[in-house]
Amino acid sequence: MVRDVFRLAWFEWKNVSIRGVVGALFVLICYAILLVFVAGLAEDEGIAILLDFWFILASILWLGMSQFSGAPFNIAKMNDHLLSTPFYRYAKRLPVSEVALFRSRLLVKVVYLTVLTFAMVSLAVIFVPNPFPFSLGDNIFISFAAFWVAIAMISTMNAINEIGYSLKEDTKMNLKSFAWMIGFLVFYLVIWIWLIPYNGTFVQFTIEYSAANPTAMLGISIAIVLVTLFLVEYGGRKKIRKQGYRR
Repeated sequence: MVRDVFRLAWFEWKNVSIRGVVGALFVLICYAILLVFVAGLAEDEGIAILLDFWFILASILWLGMSQFSGAPFNIAKMNDHLLSTPFYRYAKRLPVSEVALFRSRLLVKVVYLTVLTFAMVSLAVIFVPNPFPFSLGDNIFISFAAFWVAIAMISTMNAINEIGYSLKEDTKMNLKSFAWMIGFLVFYLVIWIWLIPYNGTFVQFTIEYSAANPTAMLGISIAIVLVTLFLVEYGGRKKIRKQGYRR
């Protein structure tokens, strides 16, 4: 199964399009600019808090939906009226288990998000070093970058959607996404703004915590990644069993 996972992932990586690379670079630059503003360039505290919330939400929810692979890997309506990706549907006909196929999709997203987020942090530190009390490559930089890679890794949950879902489920998912965003906003306002005794954005806090406790921050990052991948892999296997696709 491991060999099938890497072969399927390699098929996507070697078919990366120029348009996909340009799209990924655009996402990279946008997130890097947003990171810089949240890290300290926004003079108005209200704007900084708003951008802070948006940066966290975008990293957790939407970053995993960006990609460099083109139309075959975009979710679309299939002939049986289920929403999935053309590549996923095609690959299901191959003599490999669907669990291996799902894991290959998860692997691709993990590698993509790791490279994209690490490059984003590096770009911000290189071109606008003022908000960051560290330089590229030192221990503090590694712990800070690792934490935001871990946060971005949460968006690998989007891989579960490629297994397929109905239009009815799509409506419910949209409502759940909206409710999730509202809930996250309330959580951010209550926990971070009201209860946590810190005068600044969450991004600024992670910078300072990385500088003060780089080893602890690295440990937190590893824990987030392991828990996230376990839950996403479990959720994917559960959905495959539920839909009766297991082989």
